[in-house]
Amino acid sequence: MTGESQRLILNFMLWCLLPLWVIAGVADYSLHRRTSIETTSGFTESKLHVLEAAEVGALLFLGLFLQSTTLVLWLMVVLALAHTLSALWDSAWTAPRRLISPLEQHVHSHLEYIPLIAVSLLVLMHWGQPWDFSFRWRDPAVPLPYLLAVLLPIFLVQGVLLGEETWRTWRRRADVD
Repeated sequence: MTGESQRLILNFMLWCLLPLWVIAGVADYSLHRRTSIETTSGFTESKLHVLEAAEVGALLFLGLFLQSTTLVLWLMVVLALAHTLSALWDSAWTAPRRLISPLEQHVHSHLEYIPLIAVSLLVLMHWGQPWDFSFRWRDPAVPLPYLLAVLLPIFLVQGVLLGEETWRTWRRRADVD
């Protein structure tokens, strides 16, 4: 794959897929709040959301800070699949306890496919490279302005919303769980 093709794919992932994932996360939070997660599916559902966020957070760390070696790519595939299974677990737990509207189901589809697509694109970008089972910092590093543009909204928006939801459901856990 040419350097120009790789740059285009990376820009697509960084400036299209990642912001779309953040927007879907905000929409999902709003839908959870609207259906009163704290009085329906409760703290257990919120814990599953924390697990899913940790899986995607680990994916982001690997992709943004480490060289895409064979080991890193395999770990990313495992994390993306684990996230998909956690999302299935989340829906299976939640569905009998509160309504998951068609809109929320649609939002969930974005939250599920975006990590899979991003990891698939990274694997394709590095297909055929020599096998390398090491961890190395990304060289060249992702530029600091981009890291700030991506990580600040994720931590400030997604992190705060997830924290608020977790706190709200934790406070009411005896009523539901």
